[in-house]
Amino acid sequence: IKDLRAVSFLEGEKQIIGELLRKRAVSFKANLGLFDAKYILERSHEISLEFSGKHLLFTGTLLCNPDEELVILGIFMKSGIWESSFYRINSVAWTNFCCLLSVK
Repeated sequence: IKDLRAVSFLEGEKQIIGELLRKRAVSFKANLGLFDAKYILERSHEISLEFSGKHLLFTGTLLCNPDEELVILGIFMKSGIWESSFYRINSVAWTNFCCLLSVK
């Protein structure tokens, strides 16, 4: 957990939409997936407070929800507890409130 670093996916834009997020995650080597998120959540007490204001996105695993939309997992801190949620990749404007993760 201590080797995680935040990676911004924005390149001068205020937001990006859809598949561009996943493409940048791959190119920035910040494409952690579902198993990484599970590992991190199991050790949530070790997550640095520097991440507490961000939605940490795990673009390495693409899932399909019941409406047949592609989703990715994100984790975020709410009331001092790390929680997870699935986000529709093509229905969200990804901003600087979110970040990707890579391992140092």
